[in-house]
Amino acid sequence: MERSTIVSMTNSKLYFKTIILFIAFLFIFIFRNNIFYLFGLINTSVKKENNNLVTENNILKEKCEYFEQELKSITNLKNYANYDYSLTRMSYRLSYTSDEIRIFNTDNIKVNDILINQYGLVGLVKSVKDKVSDVLLLTGVKNLSVNINSSYGTLSGYESGYFVIKNISNYDDVSINDSVYTSTLGEVKEKIYIGKEFPDEFANAKDARGLKGANAKAKANAAQAIKELIQIAENKSEFPDYGDRHGNRAKNGWYRYDVRFGLPVYEENGALIRYNIFSARMLVRHDADGKMYLYDILRTKKEASNPLE
Repeated sequence: MERSTIVSMTNSKLYFKTIILFIAFLFIFIFRNNIFYLFGLINTSVKKENNNLVTENNILKEKCEYFEQELKSITNLKNYANYDYSLTRMSYRLSYTSDEIRIFNTDNIKVNDILINQYGLVGLVKSVKDKVSDVLLLTGVKNLSVNINSSYGTLSGYESGYFVIKNISNYDDVSINDSVYTSTLGEVKEKIYIGKEFPDEFANAKDARGLKGANAKAKANAAQAIKELIQIAENKSEFPDYGDRHGNRAKNGWYRYDVRFGLPVYEENGALIRYNIFSARMLVRHDADGKMYLYDILRTKKEASNPLE
């Protein structure tokens, strides 16, 4: 009797499981399209999420590479640590063929500030607007003082894919593949005007009257290149107007700059023989009106070094 009851209960459980499986299969069969659609949605969602993760991962990689490059660029700017500079970004180039770009402003950007990147000089700030500034690229810069080894010259333009440098003080000091750097002309950021008294001081002051021979001729010839001399001036030093001798004309003091220039020497047939190199000191007064005026060029002297052949 007990054995029969156990078999009966076992058969009942098997029957119940069979019914459940049948109902489940029937449910799946009837709603198979809906189930497949649901699994399709889940699969699509998983794939989409996976694609989003891949995209986000790629974006993060690009950002990491960008910030690594930015960090490298900033690290390379450590050579300028002694200068007052701020970081900015380019907004856009004015046109494909333009020598100008536009950058986002920072608090202290001014006209004639230089723009650099990790590779060196990019250009000069031409104008400052409300939120952006226009920068003249190096390819469009004219008359920029540069150094090559111990010599200096003037970057005068960009032609056929090359920068043109003129007025090199010592051609013997320049070789192919030499590096070119901006000179300390960067000190002369202020605009220097020609003072009303300059012609008289330049021609008739005690310094001019004391010059003889080649030095006197060199100073006379320097008058034809005043603009260039201002551009290549270096070693700026400042001193006050002792005893207030010049009143408001030098109320803010005086500046001295060193300049060097060469004069060509020709044969009778017109062939160039050499350049004689001269040094001089440029004197600038700082007026009460805040402007700087060229006052005189002093101590013109031929250098004792060998002339340029």
